[in-house]
Amino acid sequence: MADVPPRLGAALRDPALSPPYAASPLADPETATDFAAARVPCPTCGTMLDAGRGHCFGCGRTAAVAAPAEALEALRRHARTAYLLMGLSLFIAVPAVAALVVVYAYRGSARGTWLDSHGEWQVETLWGVFWMGAAVLAATWLGGRFLGTGEWLLLAGLPALAWYAHRIAKGWTRLADGEPVTE
Repeated sequence: MADVPPRLGAALRDPALSPPYAASPLADPETATDFAAARVPCPTCGTMLDAGRGHCFGCGRTAAVAAPAEALEALRRHARTAYLLMGLSLFIAVPAVAALVVVYAYRGSARGTWLDSHGEWQVETLWGVFWMGAAVLAATWLGGRFLGTGEWLLLAGLPALAWYAHRIAKGWTRLADGEPVTE
């Protein structure tokens, strides 16, 4: 039995066999400045886990990994910025593109936290209002082309704007309360 290589979890727990990152200063999530770079030990087998990924490769279990407070606050600021840009886009459409860029930039770092739901909510809201706006514009154009007048079809965009404003308000209030967004 001495010829059998150690299990992966045992190899990662043993300091002599572990990779160089096990002794990294980023192993402590309280002192880490980057959420994705923070590493914590698995509560079951001790294998070092990324804070952004709760799946342990040593024992195969999924563990809840707490994020550093500074990283969560940074993600919260990004979500707040995206909601602010979404609110500004009620008046002109350009900030919606910037909001989408902000959301896609922070969404990967927010995986596994309660802020992940806000990223999904923002993406669904922005793409939803885009497609609703495209449908209203297409109906307006087709109405003008074939019915002679299509301006009245622009009124169909008012419920879409109300839906958009409602989702922004709901997301903003849930973010302010420190809660995830649910349907």
